[in-house]
Amino acid sequence: MYIKTVLKSLSKKKLNALLIIFQLSISFLIIVNAFKFIDQVNYQSNSIKNNLNINLDKTYRVMFKNVEETKDYINRLHRLREYVGTLDGVVGYGAYDEMGVIFDELRMDDKYINRNLEIKKTVRSLTYPELSDVIFINSSILNFTNMEVEMGRMLERQDFNLRQGMQVPILVGSAYKDVLKLGDILTITEYEMRKNQKKEFKTEFKVIGFIKQGEKWFSDDDFVMEPLEKLDDKFVAPNYLFNQESIISNLSTLHKVFIQMEDDANDKIILREVREKGLEYNLNIDFKSIVELLNEYNEGYSEIIQINLLLGVFLVVMSLIGIVSIMLINIRSRYKEFGIRIMSGASIRYIQMIIIGEMIFMLVFSFVLSFLFRISFEGISSFRNTMFFMLNSNSFIYLFFIASLVVFVAIIYPTIVIGKIQPSQLIKGED
Repeated sequence: MYIKTVLKSLSKKKLNALLIIFQLSISFLIIVNAFKFIDQVNYQSNSIKNNLNINLDKTYRVMFKNVEETKDYINRLHRLREYVGTLDGVVGYGAYDEMGVIFDELRMDDKYINRNLEIKKTVRSLTYPELSDVIFINSSILNFTNMEVEMGRMLERQDFNLRQGMQVPILVGSAYKDVLKLGDILTITEYEMRKNQKKEFKTEFKVIGFIKQGEKWFSDDDFVMEPLEKLDDKFVAPNYLFNQESIISNLSTLHKVFIQMEDDANDKIILREVREKGLEYNLNIDFKSIVELLNEYNEGYSEIIQINLLLGVFLVVMSLIGIVSIMLINIRSRYKEFGIRIMSGASIRYIQMIIIGEMIFMLVFSFVLSFLFRISFEGISSFRNTMFFMLNSNSFIYLFFIASLVVFVAIIYPTIVIGKIQPSQLIKGED
């Protein structure tokens, strides 16, 4: 009955209510946008620390300049990697690459395809549900992860000593525990043109373990901006031998090459030696630690964050002034209505509760509308990331505090005004 009364009361002043809702929605939208940028960096930093075996200050991204699409360039990259592996103070130097592949055994497997349709919601996965997302890693990348398996065994160093024709060990995401089993063989068939003839190459993978549910790894798109991705619906395997000789495969990993130092290592000396060796191999390289990359991203948006927060606060204040003014005008114009309610047995407190209910309804509706605006502006995928960062941070606490403050300030004076009005004034409908 109370809610019905509030909604009926709002329906009598639709234009004023819509204006308040629209203004609050824009205010919340801008503030949420500012919090998103703040949370994205903070969450990403904490997420990497909590889920991966990485010291952000001692792990560097290797950046290659003047890249060449030649086999000679790839050979020079391999020589540099071998050299870095001999340096004292270096824990690991390696890369990863996520690829969509089709395993022959799963191409027509209805159970596997249906499972992908259930758990994967990307356009690519819905169009090609037979595709499998495989993360190929070098042995050094094992140092970067705290990954655990719930069945079978984890990848080990010797698993990366592969020769042509050997079975490649592979880890399977927990989502496929009832689709595959330990010891299953999965095959990738690839073709290459040689002397105008199409040659067929088959690589066999042997399932050695199932990754523990909830384990995470870097996004293949952008490890700084994008949240870590769960491995539940992915596969992890060593980069097999003939793929390492591929120009395309090697170039695709160049923006995901990392070098990790021991905690007591002298980073400057090691990086200088690696840079000099790179020049010797005619490789132009540079380095930035993960914490530097995260800080750069944060600094790039610091001005935007400040502008959004200031504009959001300004609009909230303006909204409050407008809301209080409109509420007071509405109260004045509704003297007769309130007087009739009192004559019908309602109390002043009940009328105050109606005003409070109207304000809370407009606030909640504005809050929901601001998120609908975000979906329409940036799409479902990007909005999902926004919600992901905010749900894993303090943003909703801040927004709840702001919303509560708006409600409190917006209703406290109008309710005090109503409390001071004499019933005779309400009944007369005039001073």
